[in-house]
Amino acid sequence: MADLGERHRLDVLGLNEAVEELQRLYPRQAHVVSLRFFAGMTNKEIGEHLGVSETTVENDFRAARAFLHSRLAGEEGFLK
Repeated sequence: MADLGERHRLDVLGLNEAVEELQRLYPRQAHVVSLRFFAGMTNKEIGEHLGVSETTVENDFRAARAFLHSRLAGEEGFLK
């Protein structure tokens, strides 16, 4: 069981590092991810909040998801 807990901790650290990298490189994409997951906002609400179209929000989220997946895909057991 400790092994599972250790792997989970590493996944969370990896995710945190990937999100921090996303924030440095693409701040609006990181903001979209945060608003969607942590604030529970819809794409329409996010667009209104950021002053961009819903399509821009969707594109930002799609790009952010691909970025995070590419950073995390190499980690054992993450996103599989």
